[in-house]
Amino acid sequence: GGGGGGGGGVSSIVAGSNVTLSPSEGTGDVTIGLTPQTASLISAGLNTIDTSINYNVSTAISVQFGQTEYNQGDSLTVDSGSNSSITVSQAGYYRVDALVAFNTGGQRTTPGMNVYVDGVEKEGRSYGYIRNASGAVEASCTISRVIYLPNGTEEITIKVANFGANGTCNAQQGYFQLTKID
Repeated sequence: GGGGGGGGGVSSIVAGSNVTLSPSEGTGDVTIGLTPQTASLISAGLNTIDTSINYNVSTAISVQFGQTEYNQGDSLTVDSGSNSSITVSQAGYYRVDALVAFNTGGQRTTPGMNVYVDGVEKEGRSYGYIRNASGAVEASCTISRVIYLPNGTEEITIKVANFGANGTCNAQQGYFQLTKID
């Protein structure tokens, strides 16, 4: 219960970070105030695929996004020339999400899409097999993963190549999103 005096109580309170005390010395009748912490989102998203590019290549090339959908925070830089990469300015863990839908005029075309950091492919390529029979002329590649960027200067790119039969392989729509998670 809380009534009745008689010693053994708290003699003072010390405030930590994001806490205020009134009176500030923390003795007597004390009011405790908490200052909420605000998290700032660091994320950029690209969309509107350039549909004229044929990804029927054996060496992966960058996916060209037509516009920056958003760029929240001040530590991500979107390549202003082709909207094909995002460069970070803080080290840490980042979530990469990308989806690209492809179509083909050939048969058994297999686009393979992956994340590249400073031009180096990461493990975990995504494939989309396009049979091009009975009306099946499209497939999608999807990537969602967390990567650690230790330097805070890395450039992240989504690249695609064709790993199947020879045939046109054009992107129809898609997005690329990079979000700092720590």
